[in-house]
Amino acid sequence: MTTPRPTTPAASRPCKASPATKTSAVKASAVKASAVKASPTGQVLTVDLGKSDRPIDVTVVLPVFNEVGHVEAELVRISAAMDDSGYVYDLDVYDDRSTDGTRDLLTALAASGRFPRMRYLPRARNGGSGTIRRVGSTDARGRLVVWTDADMTYPNER
Repeated sequence: MTTPRPTTPAASRPCKASPATKTSAVKASAVKASAVKASPTGQVLTVDLGKSDRPIDVTVVLPVFNEVGHVEAELVRISAAMDDSGYVYDLDVYDDRSTDGTRDLLTALAASGRFPRMRYLPRARNGGSGTIRRVGSTDARGRLVVWTDADMTYPNER
């Protein structure tokens, strides 16, 4: 006889950190935050957002491919939920070589400063969401890594 698994909602279950998350990354007392910003010529630039007095708790990895109609609303939902959470976070947005205008929209949003915890990381070629999750987990600066999608499938406002 097997014991049934608990049916606890995903939002209240404990989160297991990705093996790619390194505890040494949080040893520093201050983590320098940065975002990617586009220059008027379209070149992608890193912008220093200053130092945080706490290490980054959570990195949200957001793979994006051809989501021009959804991505901005998803950024609003994720940022609002994380801002209200009390966690220090960064939001790593990986465009997977979109062809529908998503790339231009994300470049403009990064340049606007509207999402100061966002790091926009456009990919040179399409590798799929699995590749972005692997790369995002490896490059994450937070103690915990969270993945979600940009198509409004998940309730990211919680």
